[in-house]
Amino acid sequence: MTTYDLHPLVVHFPIAFLSFATVLEVVRLKILTRQEWYFYTKAVLLIVGVLWGFASLQTGEGAARLYQGTSIVQTIAVHSLFANLSLIAYGMLAASLLLEWIGRSGGLGPKFPRPILRTWAVISHVERRIFSVPVRMILSLMGLACLMIVGALGASIVYGPEIDPAVSLIHRIFVGQ
Repeated sequence: MTTYDLHPLVVHFPIAFLSFATVLEVVRLKILTRQEWYFYTKAVLLIVGVLWGFASLQTGEGAARLYQGTSIVQTIAVHSLFANLSLIAYGMLAASLLLEWIGRSGGLGPKFPRPILRTWAVISHVERRIFSVPVRMILSLMGLACLMIVGALGASIVYGPEIDPAVSLIHRIFVGQ
């Protein structure tokens, strides 16, 4: 099995995980956000989605090699750019939730050397100040917007830019052909 064969298999899981994590981040019903499982579910979806997203990038790079010198190279480049942008947005969010998870679990604890504990305290403080709920929501929506562009351009690569009106519009806006 080549990376071209793997890419369509691998790419759909991070899309599902990250999309559902976005729903959990944006639809903030108090009845849900008060539940302990809510945070951990969102964190697992984001962390696993981002890690799996990196696997998708790798298989996508392998698949892209098959199209070198063809007319869709520019579409693939824009597709790759937005895939990377989505992982940057979701990666920042996943890192924030991982830090919060460690904090909820009691932090690093006294067994670590004092310089590491001080560094941890600074990182935790900065994370809490920067990654407020509105910032997390914005990062989630930015990641989802990038994922939607990636999906449309992926459809354009596989089926052609005229497969669907939305795909055609996104292709014209971002690729220009």
